[in-house]
Amino acid sequence: MVEFGSSWLEKFVRSTSGSIALKSGLLFATMTGGSLFAVDFYQATRASAAVQAAADAGAIASARQLPFILVDQSSGQQSSRSLTAIASGMVEDSLKAFDLDHNASAKIVEGSQVRVDVKAEYKSLFSHFTGVEKMGLSATATAESFGGDNICVVSIDTSKKRPGIEVLDNAKLLGENCGIYSNSGERHSITAGGSAYIEASFLCSAGGYVGKDRNFSTGVTTDCPQVGDLLSDRPPLEPSGTCKATNLVLEGGNHHLEAGTYCGGVTIRGTADVSLASGEYVFTKGPLIVEGDSRLRGTEVGLFFDDKKSFFEFKDRAEINIGAPLSGAMAGMLIGSRKLCGESTKCESVRRFSITSSRVTSLLGTLYIPLDEISIDTTMPVSSEAAFTIIVVGNMFLKQSPTLVLNTNYDATDVPVPAGFTGPQQIRIVQ
Repeated sequence: MVEFGSSWLEKFVRSTSGSIALKSGLLFATMTGGSLFAVDFYQATRASAAVQAAADAGAIASARQLPFILVDQSSGQQSSRSLTAIASGMVEDSLKAFDLDHNASAKIVEGSQVRVDVKAEYKSLFSHFTGVEKMGLSATATAESFGGDNICVVSIDTSKKRPGIEVLDNAKLLGENCGIYSNSGERHSITAGGSAYIEASFLCSAGGYVGKDRNFSTGVTTDCPQVGDLLSDRPPLEPSGTCKATNLVLEGGNHHLEAGTYCGGVTIRGTADVSLASGEYVFTKGPLIVEGDSRLRGTEVGLFFDDKKSFFEFKDRAEINIGAPLSGAMAGMLIGSRKLCGESTKCESVRRFSITSSRVTSLLGTLYIPLDEISIDTTMPVSSEAAFTIIVVGNMFLKQSPTLVLNTNYDATDVPVPAGFTGPQQIRIVQ
């Protein structure tokens, strides 16, 4: 509900000060310039409606974040600060077309409800006539969250002076009915440049964002609380004592690989057609490179990259069509990587996973490379045929003109979605 503060019109009507001549002059000005006063009143009405809409948007955005905010007794104050930061960012975005001094606050009023209060001041066009320089406006909205949010991208990195998610040139990052989150606190935490486009049901940056309205399907909520690593409890796979192959190179012909540990790298090139048996694959001391006109395919496979020399490169015109396991240590996880830590236990990335191939048709499942980078630099759609794709990454970079498609057709596959990544979440205004 919006409330107006002191009315300049009411003060004018009730005023008993000033000479008859002055009042006559003001009355004449009011009669002849009534349209100007009408404009002022119209602008004030528009501003009040905008403040209410901003409060609604702030409440919806804050309620959407409840699953990521601890709300126990000991953390109530911190929760309010996090929610207020979310609400303030959304209110700021909603009111950017209006010259209003404003502030917002948010708090949890029940376990699944968030109340947002917005106060603003409208500057009257005729303060020199009325004596009222500003008009106070206030609005309140309460939103309720039920269910869970679909999440398709989480950029975990908080330490590097780089964007968490960067989409440039004509690249497109398309999240179908899901949220995209960046933990970077930098001002360019989420960056969209040129004709790039990011589509999602919710865009959340722990820092700021760079881009124009046309670069985003919806407003970017800034100062979001950082999302934790929802898969951190997944134990890493360990290489076996026996290598299935060492320094394996496949060129041309049809090949079938069994699950296990591959040492020194695997290179698939030329016109090789490689099928993977179901199971878990550990790559150690060398990368997985698929290039040329080769093909890599398999269902119920998990690819785990063990050390700083192991990563994947999908290049040239290589066709990639793979899906994650239904059960086991990598259930639902198509790609996994070990967190590489130094002697000080500080974990950092030295790897860049890359996709430059024009034929990466399906990456079905979750790509979990939380301390590493993924670079997508191609001219064709990526993973458009997968029922769903979830990416948990250190940093993500898209350039040139790829279209990374992150579907959420969970019912179309038996591949499980990791807990915490799927809803559907529903938000409604209750007051």
